[in-house]
Amino acid sequence: MPNQLLHGEAIWGGGTNYLLYLLFLATYDVLGFGVTIASAVSYIAFSISIAALATAIFRCFGSVASILFFLVTTLSYPFIFHSIFAAATIWAVVPTAIVLALLMIKPTAVSLSLAMFVAVFSVLFYPGAILTCAPLLGLHIIFFRERWRSKRSLWATCCLVIGVLAVFLIRQSVQTPNDNVLQWAGGFMRMEHWWESVKVVLNDMFWKSTSWNTLNYNVPYVEPALLGFVSAGLISWCLSLRRNSKEAPEHIRWIVILVLSALASVLLSGFAWPYPGVRRVFGSVLLLNVAAALACRINIKRIYSIPLVVATALVLILIGLRSTVLINKHWPLAGPSHYVDTARSYFLSNQESNKIVLITAYNVDQFRAQHYRCALELDARISNSFEDVQVIPRAQLVERTRALQGRGVIFLANETFSIEEIEKMFSWGQVSINHIQDCPRARANAICDIFIIEE
Repeated sequence: MPNQLLHGEAIWGGGTNYLLYLLFLATYDVLGFGVTIASAVSYIAFSISIAALATAIFRCFGSVASILFFLVTTLSYPFIFHSIFAAATIWAVVPTAIVLALLMIKPTAVSLSLAMFVAVFSVLFYPGAILTCAPLLGLHIIFFRERWRSKRSLWATCCLVIGVLAVFLIRQSVQTPNDNVLQWAGGFMRMEHWWESVKVVLNDMFWKSTSWNTLNYNVPYVEPALLGFVSAGLISWCLSLRRNSKEAPEHIRWIVILVLSALASVLLSGFAWPYPGVRRVFGSVLLLNVAAALACRINIKRIYSIPLVVATALVLILIGLRSTVLINKHWPLAGPSHYVDTARSYFLSNQESNKIVLITAYNVDQFRAQHYRCALELDARISNSFEDVQVIPRAQLVERTRALQGRGVIFLANETFSIEEIEKMFSWGQVSINHIQDCPRARANAICDIFIIEE
């Protein structure tokens, strides 16, 4: 969480998106805090990286492949990036697109070294990005050995070593005593669960999505029409190889590299535990888009080009329609939070600058409560209305409130408490209540009552 990095605290969930957090904080400082601000920054970065990759494809393979890639990517990604973490998950693709663009252009010591830097530092934006960037670089070195000879490979190797050392030094400087320097983004490597994790990722992509954080539950996380486009392009390319062996060697090598890199990223994601899912390999979807676009570009000049063109056009239309339906149904994806809006309204009208705000965390991961805390602390309009914001697990609420004895407290309750329960919990203070609404459930994603405990 950006606010925890700002306070030098251990980031809940083991998040290591340090550079992304710093980017968001810098943007908030200029434009003000807001979920839409973070999303806008991510969308702009995504757009720039995709435009750069499309330009590189155009220079290497012509306009047909570039246009196909650009259309299928821009039409499908509104569907794929639909989670509440949309501001972060896009950064699984941004480094991959930049690395791929740098590898496609004319090789120089600068371009190859920069590709190494971007790949290594991707773990500080979205740790899962390295699962796609690493095999992409490795396979490129194998299939395009001639581009990595002489001084270029020496500079790239030096940048790789410097980048790895810099990343670990940053990780070590930010971590708290309880953190493990080898643990990234709340996950860790587990060999015994490898096949289970791989099955979850493959299931998410090609059959039905059952991993957490899934809006389109029980259907493929990746747009089915997009998978059809990728499959049709690659299958038609494989069939064409038997009919014509005079394909451009560079095209063939690139398609093989992209497909194998996507497969390798899925296999590597199997070691990431305990939260397997397709979000760890979003970048590999981008590689499949490029591979299919190159395959279609090869086959589009053949005798069966008319059916291929018609099928491709229909698939693009279908992807666009599906994405439009999803956006209309679920927009806004990052809408206003009743909890945060209620708290903000209260603090704008009540300047309680010397009190501690309490937020209750119910889930084990505490993400929702930490998001509430982040939204309150980073909002410059209300940050002077309280002394501190603390997140306390529900099971520890009674025990932890004792440590606040003698302090003014504002308890943002998102479940129904009787006044007697609160008075017993805060027996050392005088309690008053600001009733907001009747909560229909035991706990809600909204504030039910605001309890004010005076010293």
